[in-house]
Amino acid sequence: MRVIYPNKETLPINRRRRYKIIMTAKGIRTGHTHRFISTFIRSQVDSLRKYVQVFPFAIDDTISPIGIFRNAFELRHRINDIQPDIVHAQWGSTTALVSLLAAYRKCPLVISFSGGDLIKDPTAQSIVWVLRSKLVVGVSRFCSRYAKALIVKSPNLYSALPISAKPIARILPNGVDINKFRPILKAEARRALNLDSESHIVLFNKGQTRNQEYKCIELAESAISILEKRVSLGNVVFLVISIEPHERMPLYLNAADLLLVTSISEGSPNIVKEAMACNLPVVTVECGDVIDRLKNISPSSIVSRDPKLLADAMESMLISNQRSNGREEIMKQGLDIGTTAQSLIKIYSDVLTRDKKGHAD
Repeated sequence: MRVIYPNKETLPINRRRRYKIIMTAKGIRTGHTHRFISTFIRSQVDSLRKYVQVFPFAIDDTISPIGIFRNAFELRHRINDIQPDIVHAQWGSTTALVSLLAAYRKCPLVISFSGGDLIKDPTAQSIVWVLRSKLVVGVSRFCSRYAKALIVKSPNLYSALPISAKPIARILPNGVDINKFRPILKAEARRALNLDSESHIVLFNKGQTRNQEYKCIELAESAISILEKRVSLGNVVFLVISIEPHERMPLYLNAADLLLVTSISEGSPNIVKEAMACNLPVVTVECGDVIDRLKNISPSSIVSRDPKLLADAMESMLISNQRSNGREEIMKQGLDIGTTAQSLIKIYSDVLTRDKKGHAD
């Protein structure tokens, strides 16, 4: 398998002009204001604006055929007005389809895939959801054939791409805002959240409604049930978060003693990288790119999907009562948001260089 990671050192910093990028993602439009739903996409837009001009386009309907074609029509008009160098779709499926319909024969298309847009939903049981998942993946694979560059968050997503699309794919996980996600005193974080100062706190991110089944909280609860019976630990609090303001996440990550992850399927779980930036130890099953992210992290533990083994790993970590070296590793892996922005600019530059060469030929 040929996997290519962007090289930030070759970033073209002496361009004659700033690239113009239209970024598309699910969101809300109010008048001329475009607001993306995803916090991570909003953060990426902010980090890119140091290097390029970014024009957000919020796709407000990715379900109905009328809404899809209406958004494509409106995006086409925005492309005609702005004359961007690149349209960058932040998700596969119909987000990529809207972007492809609008950008076709106008400007190069870049697509970022994150997980469920390339990998079939392993939790789907009803025929409706199985067919829906197949359709999502099918549309993503179709659109990938017409893009000039593809970005995936982890090696398992790279493997899910069509063979013909892999030569233009790059692995680039989301970056972390290290100014927001940074270590603070545990006692200070617990006071801010009104949490008990003496308990052992295991943090679990249940996620939003649409992807909670991926998180497999049942396995986590089984492991916690075993852990709570270990009398040497004292009081153990299983702190489950779901829809929390992103601004409060650094408090939770610094208040906890460890992060527990039991997901069935992931791309590159952002919560793991955010925990690393706060030096929070992680106990996780193998999913997404956690092996790559945690390979040099201590303490951390990757175990099989066995509640007893998860409980054993958590007990050992809680007894040691140490923070990790995750923040140092985030920097070494080039996953602070500033470095990932530069890597993305390098991808844009490569696309435009190839496109210019292709037109010359």
